[in-house]
Amino acid sequence: MVDFTLRAGENDWLNRLLTDAIGKRASDIHLEPQREGIKVRFRIDGMLYDVERVNLDSVESITSRIKVLAGLDITEHRLPQDGHFEFNYDVRIYNIRVSAFPTIYGESIVMRILNREDILIDISELGFDENQHKTMLKLINDPYGMVLITGPSGSGKTTLLYSILNSVKKETNNIITIEDPVEVQMEEIRQTQVNEATAFTFARL
Repeated sequence: MVDFTLRAGENDWLNRLLTDAIGKRASDIHLEPQREGIKVRFRIDGMLYDVERVNLDSVESITSRIKVLAGLDITEHRLPQDGHFEFNYDVRIYNIRVSAFPTIYGESIVMRILNREDILIDISELGFDENQHKTMLKLINDPYGMVLITGPSGSGKTTLLYSILNSVKKETNNIITIEDPVEVQMEEIRQTQVNEATAFTFARL
């Protein structure tokens, strides 16, 4: 790992970090505050790998910069927050989902990297065998019922869910989603994001 001290180049550092993560096909970037700075780790194929460390005097400016981009409250350090921003790279638009979580050494930041082109793909291209594909199509086209999709971080839950939405999106259907957060904006679907601060929660909805 390499130690970095950031001063005037926080934007350059963040751009380089995101570009490096995308190039290595990382699904997440973890910025973990330590006693003497930030440890940076990439999640690749479900495993976390150390990348670099950033010195203590740059922690606040890095955290604030990411929170501003994600539309988070930079004055709030005691409560978890979620947001997102877009990052353009190699003629593609990536949605960067940001989660800030308070720790004893400062706010831990996790950035989930989502490529719209990878998410909005047809269900037939997700790797299901013939029977699984038929079962999935039957389930999502039933007029009533519930489908639960579970799995560890990076297992493909978001990709599957948005592929399902893309499949059932028709002019004859009225589709409403309740998300936390909205990771990919889709045309012809009414998407809403929960907001704990205003008591606009899953339970209330």
